[in-house]
Amino acid sequence: MIYMDNSYKMMFDLFISVVLIFICGILPFRIAFFPKETETWKTIYTIADSFFLIDLILNFMTTHFNEEKNLEITDRKYIAYNYLTGWFLIDFFSIVPFEQIMPLFLNTGSGDGGGSNNIKMTMLIRIPRIAKIYKLVKLFRMIKVIKLVKNKERIKSQMGKSLQINSAMERLIMFSFIIGYCEHIFACFWCIIGTEEAALLKNAWQNDGISNLGIHEQYIISLYFVTTTMTTVGYGDMSGKTGVEQVYLIIMMMSGGFIFSMLTGSLSSIL
Repeated sequence: MIYMDNSYKMMFDLFISVVLIFICGILPFRIAFFPKETETWKTIYTIADSFFLIDLILNFMTTHFNEEKNLEITDRKYIAYNYLTGWFLIDFFSIVPFEQIMPLFLNTGSGDGGGSNNIKMTMLIRIPRIAKIYKLVKLFRMIKVIKLVKNKERIKSQMGKSLQINSAMERLIMFSFIIGYCEHIFACFWCIIGTEEAALLKNAWQNDGISNLGIHEQYIISLYFVTTTMTTVGYGDMSGKTGVEQVYLIIMMMSGGFIFSMLTGSLSSIL
């Protein structure tokens, strides 16, 4: 049995949180600008998923704190039941390698070698509809972001202990990080939507010559637009022109309003 206050478990939880932040931050960026994944990044994702699998297993052996009874539960059956009815499905689906499983369903060959299978998969991805499904499957890995909600308290407590700061400043730093992180993810998804829409419609936002710019320039433009949209009403120099883009912007503006209302409440409590 592993107790909640075990120093090694706490360090491992912090390490998992850092890996989680890195993977969830880099994944949408690479999907947006690097459609074909390299073997190096596939290896990195596999290693990260291995750590997440270890974390999943350890959760069955870690004590659970019951807030109602104000008691640390050590009963294995209760811990397993609590985890299975709680975060287990999120943790499980976040490590399932769907992009490796997908070729098994799409491949119609009769076992003529791995090289031939890879060629067939590459040809299938070139089909627009299959390419979209494949990209959606890769984006499903973003379910790991939900795990950050679970690890938020761990991150806050470790940050407070490491930096020796009061709770008010700790809360301010956390919310500043959340805003920046959300803007990064929204910007990457805005680039993904622009790329997909530009292939079908002439009035997509990336058809204004932006698609010919470099990766970093496209990202900065997207981040600029997301920031002005989430923090203000925008400057009018960019806008959603297709139906999909406009729906996405509605979701983004509502999310921005929710995030900044939380920030306002947090800042008012600090003052």
